[in-house]
Formats: sequence, C-alpha cells, structure tokens
Amino acid sequence: MHGVPDLCCISPGIKARLLWQGLCGKDQDEQRWSEIGDCEALTPYGVLDVTGAVSFDSATFRHVLGHYPTGVCVVTALEADGAAAGMVVGSFTSVSLDPPLVAFFPAKSSESWPRIERAGKFCVNILASDQQPLCRQLAGKQLDKFAGVTHRLSEGGSPILDGVVAWIDCQLDAVHGAGDHYIVLGRVTALEVEKPGKPLLFFQGGYGEFTQFI
Repeated sequence: MHGVPDLCCISPGIKARLLWQGLCGKDQDEQRWSEIGDCEALTPYGVLDVTGAVSFDSATFRHVLGHYPTGVCVVTALEADGAAAGMVVGSFTSVSLDPPLVAFFPAKSSESWPRIERAGKFCVNILASDQQPLCRQLAGKQLDKFAGVTHRLSEGGSPILDGVVAWIDCQLDAVHGAGDHYIVLGRVTALEVEKPGKPLLFFQGGYGEFTQFI
C-alpha cells in the first residue's frame, strides 16, 4: 500500500472520510475517498477493527510489564533562559547504528517533556546504582528539581549529571504519537562512558543493581 499517511488512525466511535492515494496498487496519483466505519481505524497495514474490549485493565498491563527490568536514565536539556530541565525515564533504547539513533517514550501528560522538546536537543544520562536519591529528586514535582544537582554542559549544550555511568548527547530527530505516549527519536552527536560501574535498575516497582553470575 502506497501513499497512506503515517498519521491516519481514526479514534474509536468516530466516522470520518479520509482522502488517500494508491490503494491496492492503483496509480499513486489517483485519489479515492474511503469511508471508515464506527470503531474502525485505518493504518498503513489495513483497516483494524477496534470494537472488541480488551480482557485486561491498566493495572494488569503494568503488573505484567513490570516483570521486565529496565535501566534508569535522566533526559536533560537546557531551556532558552538557561534553566535545566529533566525527566526520569525507564523506557530508553538504542534504535539504529546508521544513522546513530536512540529513543525514549515520554507520557503525553508529562510537564517536563514540552520543555525538553522546545530545546530541540537533549542528553541521556544513565544513572549509576548509587544514584537512587538523585533519581527520586529528579522524578519529583518540585519547581526546582535541579537544586543542588551538580552537572556540566556537553558540547551540545545539555546537562551532563555528575556521577553517571554514561551519557548520550542528541539532537531531536523526530516525535511520533503512540497512544498516551510519544516516541521520541534522538540523533546521537556524542557519547561517552563517564564512570564504568553498575547502572541503576528498576524492577517490579523497586530499584536495584545488577549482579553477575559467577
């Protein structure tokens, strides 16, 4: 299927008429109207029926996914007025080697993400296992989360926190909506291991560290 817009999903219960091109191998310049019914969604891979209710609630979803451990990072940026912005994320991953891309997934309800997005660049700080107090401070709702937090600026102009295991400096590459979160892609411009050691881990609602089998 060619020419279908990336952002063409229709929310459940909404009937819409979409203009799209190139359906089923037709000439890409040919335009067709397609009526999408109630509780259907048009994706680049076809029309999905979203009428069926899921058999689990959000608590079950969190409980099951909580059995997968993650690292803990702080994504930082510097605002135009020189104030530091940051948010704690567990949903961070490498994406591509060529070009070098990484991703994280902030909630659409996040108050910190818009500040980072406006900066247009950010630094991913991988926390060390002894930085749980710093993690809790930066995850808080206080106005000045960076009070007493020592850091320096990367060459790209984003805060690198003292004592982190490693940092990855990025330019904002793309942002895609995904349910109640965003998929944020960063193009890596510089990175370095700052302090080799054990990273901070998050598992089943608690913090810990990695222990290697002998």
